[in-house]
Amino acid sequence: MDEGEWVRRIQEGETRYLTPLIERYYAGIQKYCYYRLRSEEESKDLTQETFYRFCRHIARYSNSGKCRAYLYTIARNLCNDQLRKRVQFPSMEFDEAVTGEAVWQGHSIEEQVEKGQLVDELLHLLPE
Repeated sequence: MDEGEWVRRIQEGETRYLTPLIERYYAGIQKYCYYRLRSEEESKDLTQETFYRFCRHIARYSNSGKCRAYLYTIARNLCNDQLRKRVQFPSMEFDEAVTGEAVWQGHSIEEQVEKGQLVDELLHLLPE
């Protein structure tokens, strides 16, 4: 039985077909999450969350033969969210006398997040 048939049967309520689908992709998803996060615990948690979200939204999934890509997309988004949580924002300079609000050292929050993410990913690529 192929993957498309598993998905169709899962959508029809035959949950026993989840096991072979999960077994097929679990290790790869966990390796991907570990590669992105460099944390065994976080990679395990996000792998579980990936399959949880897949199962939760299986009714809306339209099987076009790309289940693997769909799972990796979920995992990628979860990893990106986790990396954003790790970003350390620089100290804020207060210029309330002029603008009435805090200023982020001349950069927008989006720029700070992108730079922090890039630095974090590059640091994880360095050998120990």
